[in-house]
Amino acid sequence: MDDRTRHLDLIAPIPTGTAKAAAAAAGATSADLWMVPYGQLHYDPADNIRPVDPEWVTHLTALIVENGYDKGSPLHCYVRKVDGKDLLYVYKGQHRYLAAGKAIEAGKDVGKIPVVVRDAKTVIRAEMVIDGYLSNDSKRSSPLELAGVVAELRDIHGMTLAAICKRLNVTDQTVRDVGLLERAPVELHQMVRNGAVAGTLAIEQIREHGADKALERLQKGAAKASESGKGRVTKKHLDASRDARQPAAAAPPPCPSNRRGGSNRQRVQSRLRRSTNSRQSNFWMRCRRCFTIADSVSFLPPPSRRFTARCCR
Repeated sequence: MDDRTRHLDLIAPIPTGTAKAAAAAAGATSADLWMVPYGQLHYDPADNIRPVDPEWVTHLTALIVENGYDKGSPLHCYVRKVDGKDLLYVYKGQHRYLAAGKAIEAGKDVGKIPVVVRDAKTVIRAEMVIDGYLSNDSKRSSPLELAGVVAELRDIHGMTLAAICKRLNVTDQTVRDVGLLERAPVELHQMVRNGAVAGTLAIEQIREHGADKALERLQKGAAKASESGKGRVTKKHLDASRDARQPAAAAPPPCPSNRRGGSNRQRVQSRLRRSTNSRQSNFWMRCRRCFTIADSVSFLPPPSRRFTARCCR
């Protein structure tokens, strides 16, 4: 902590002010933000550069059903002339648009949807494609950031695990996983924040080895990654650290040689051909010592018979 930060009382109510007064003091100007009934919005998939992800729509639907539509996240539309009518078409925010519709079908009252309308002078396909791509270039919360959110909701605001899972639309297993990361040493937290290790890999190592041992392994992995010119630890670096400490495994003993010579595959193929061409009925078995197919065995009482193939006499 430095002189630019200070402790914040997370329980005390936040003093609020007047929006108009704040805008006037900041010299802000107003813009058009329309509140539109959902049924008056239209959608053409061709206007959106990203194909629809059904799983993401399902996730957003669950959030809207539980928390309502976020009025601070307006949809972006443009006006299209259709049969002489001016209609609002969504070109940015299609997943939120579709999720709001699913939430309404599930019985949720989302109210009117905030909409920003694009200036008709800038309704140019190339500009809209660029705009749509840049809006998709966003950063998702990391496991460590989720751990901090869960910790505050649980410890400061007294929310239960079930309530947290429901409001954030995460599983209880996810909460337990990020809880492992939350209780890890601060040095491991710093590695995750610096991007030296992914939060998911850190959680996996903590689950397998415990927090302290995981930190040790990840630090050694970071050294290995640095030696190879990499800035991020992967499982390959952890495996390399482990392999360096372990002696090389001894080579398995060689299989007993066959007196007839040739490779094992050649011997097997030769015997199979002889079996196919011969009218005699032979007793065929695979030697249990060297796994070679034997075409002649002595008819001795078991268990001796299983090791009397010619290759292993």
